[in-house]
Amino acid sequence: MKSSIETTAAIETATAIETATAVETTASIEMTTAVETATAVETATAVETPTAVKTPTAIKTPTAIETPTAIETTAVETRSFFDVRCAIAVFFLFLSLTLCSARTSAAVIEDRAYFPPVLIYHDIKAQVVMEGFDVSLDEFRNQLDWLKSHGWRTLTAEEFVSTIERGEPFPKKSVLITFDDAYGGIYRYAAPELKSRDMSAVFFVISAHIGKPLSRQYYHASLEELQSMAADPRFSMQSHTVNHVSPDQVSVRLL
Repeated sequence: MKSSIETTAAIETATAIETATAVETTASIEMTTAVETATAVETATAVETPTAVKTPTAIKTPTAIETPTAIETTAVETRSFFDVRCAIAVFFLFLSLTLCSARTSAAVIEDRAYFPPVLIYHDIKAQVVMEGFDVSLDEFRNQLDWLKSHGWRTLTAEEFVSTIERGEPFPKKSVLITFDDAYGGIYRYAAPELKSRDMSAVFFVISAHIGKPLSRQYYHASLEELQSMAADPRFSMQSHTVNHVSPDQVSVRLL
């Protein structure tokens, strides 16, 4: 009997131990499951968080940044309006200057209604050597006589320049007679003819060529001849460069 009770007690104890073990096992399994579930949740959360990182798409609120389009449009419109106004202003300025210039030109023309013609000679020869360059003595006499008989008066260089500087009108029928290069014919033929008619003239001298021959038919007046002419108040000696170099032969250094 005692043995039967012990057996029963042993069975109940074993059952209780198994039950406890089962409970603990279940609790352990549930705990493990809970831990795994929590780990999975955390892992999933950690993995999904990059979606939050992707939220920079939301940063694309460049509505404010895109507003420069509106600013640029306004700026373009402003520039266009400004350009139109400038164009109009320039047009009216140009028109005003044109009208002013026209009035000034008309006034100058009116003041210079008697601006004298300027006659330019090179050499005077007994007979023409080069057509269009020198004038024969007979032709030169005829031209001076025509001027004299038609009431023309010759100007000195000083009268010509001072009249321009003062802004005064020239006398009616006034003329300026000039000679380029100072060839020998101005002393031998031109000066005597001018003196005999009480006419003035201006002689432009190439200083380095004074007294030197140019060719067999052309030579330059000597220093003594030029000085003799310069002593007459009707004649004026002016510069016609030092050596009369052709422009296409002038070096940059010389310029």
